[in-house]
Amino acid sequence: MSKKGISRIIESVVSALLILAAFTISYYLTLPPNTPHQRASEDLKKFGYNLLSSLAANQGFDRLIFDSSGSVKEGWEQQFKVVINSLIPHNIIFNISIYNATLNELGFVELVPLNNDVISNAVDEFGKANEAVFLKAGENVQISYVYTTRWMKVIVVEMKLALLGVA
Repeated sequence: MSKKGISRIIESVVSALLILAAFTISYYLTLPPNTPHQRASEDLKKFGYNLLSSLAANQGFDRLIFDSSGSVKEGWEQQFKVVINSLIPHNIIFNISIYNATLNELGFVELVPLNNDVISNAVDEFGKANEAVFLKAGENVQISYVYTTRWMKVIVVEMKLALLGVA
């Protein structure tokens, strides 16, 4: 073998090692596309949409919020809270605000709050939604759901969900 052939072999081995090192380093520096944090957040969001969608499909919003003439029931918030509490696992906290979407005199959509009481399973000693629990939770998502009632009223449901016990 000539010196030129040996230098070519050494050169190719060094090149292969450099390429292998570059791929190894880039593998450890890049974040995988589907981390556990991202999966938990997406699962929580899917859970919220499925929950609201099943309520809508079973006319839950119509039955819980409105009476037979389409007027808002008195004290519907507590009944709504009980239903949501029964459908949500214990390690998930929620806060729900429901708005009636109406047109104002200028022709713009205005969101008028329907609930006067807090619809949440995380309330403080004053009966207000405890936002600190959401800030400390491992995962947080906010879901907006638009629903048209059988009386042609458009309501917008804003739901915050937080998964407890995930850091």
